[in-house]
Amino acid sequence: MTKAIRSGLVALAIGIGVGAAWVGPAQAGDDSPPAWKKWMKENVVPAKAAGDFKKLEVLLGKIAAANPDDKAFPKWQEFCDQGIAASKKGDKDALNKSCTACHNAYRKVFREKYRDAPPPK
Repeated sequence: MTKAIRSGLVALAIGIGVGAAWVGPAQAGDDSPPAWKKWMKENVVPAKAAGDFKKLEVLLGKIAAANPDDKAFPKWQEFCDQGIAASKKGDKDALNKSCTACHNAYRKVFREKYRDAPPPK
């Protein structure tokens, strides 16, 4: 097996695992993604891909205001503020760093307890 094929299979397995991780009891038999995931894919992902930092500033403000539990997510605002500051500078690396830090810190608890929380407005 060539290195390229092996790498492709690993990437496919990771992709399948990530996709499967989103399916939970609230979604048994339901093909629709959780509201937050849908909102992020429809709003944040296109803005990041387009490099629309002004829009990202606004979106991060909405995300900050939509924290479902300040006690469970005490650094939520801090992560959003870091992303907003990075967006104001047009610094994609710093923006990605703030997003990754938030996801690494909170993704597991969010999925377990808040997956049905209303998305930002």
